Amino acid sequence: MDIIEQRNYNGGKARPRVMGGYNTEDYYKYYRGKKGALKKSAFRRILRAANKALVEEVLANADSYTLPYGIGTIDFRKSKNKAFMTKDGVKSTSPVDWKKTMELWVEDSQAHRNKIKVRYSNMHTGRYSFSVRCFKKRYKNHEYFKLSFKRSFKRALAERIMSYQGRSIDASINERNLAALLEAKLKN
Repeated sequence: MDIIEQRNYNGGKARPRVMGGYNTEDYYKYYRGKKGALKKSAFRRILRAANKALVEEVLANADSYTLPYGIGTIDFRKSKNKAFMTKDGVKSTSPVDWKKTMELWVEDSQAHRNKIKVRYSNMHTGRYSFSVRCFKKRYKNHEYFKLSFKRSFKRALAERIMSYQGRSIDASINERNLAALLEAKLKN
């Protein structure tokens, strides 16, 4: 069952307001209710082929893609990873590499007690982290709905970023980091 979450005012996750979601089974029931004649297996094959074609189109163009009916625009974003000092120690905006962190915690109990986390360096992308999101939603109550992408789509995106074949993905830079990057370029 999908859980549709809404963020609370402090930025954390609040309790789900709406439980549920639509899946292939629901769409097939709707289709059959409209006097559709396809069998379930054919319906699923067509839906799978359409989704695969959409993924290939989005990855091939390496650009934003507008979904119909005001559902939104799929955009690639990138943000610069930084490390900086605070009074509590070193902080980093790089994502946590949980596989290596768990390996470290198994080997070193002191690191586990201190909650030391291993982070990605992302040197192959110039220290950028990429994300794919849906923006510009224009339908009623859009804050209650979440568009999530399959792991296979995210893996294909990562493969595309790492391979540099075809048109490279040069995503929009997150607006928060844009001012800092411009300032750094002006100093140099």
